Amino acid sequence: MNEKLTAYASVYLAMVKHLRYRPMDLNDARIQDAIQQGVSRLQAESQAYARRFKEEEDEGMFQIGVADPQHARAFVMVVEGARLLAANEPGKATELLEMAIRSIGK
Repeated sequence: MNEKLTAYASVYLAMVKHLRYRPMDLNDARIQDAIQQGVSRLQAESQAYARRFKEEEDEGMFQIGVADPQHARAFVMVVEGARLLAANEPGKATELLEMAIRSIGK
């Protein structure tokens, strides 16, 4: 697995560990059971996620859905923060993402 795929897979594993969020299997209510099955299942999920993410990146098109009205401001800030990261502007991206976090809390 190349460096980017490894990074994307590690992010997936972090989302599972810290948030119990599994974007490859959102409808599975048995998250704890799957985690207890061991790393191999999660490794398979994380690798599939990494490949899907890389395909979207290569196409230059990420499917993320639409903002709900309550969080529309934060949604725009997060998308623009991602664009700033893609443009190698981490300082501005950080500021914008922090604005988004504050906006969500309101």
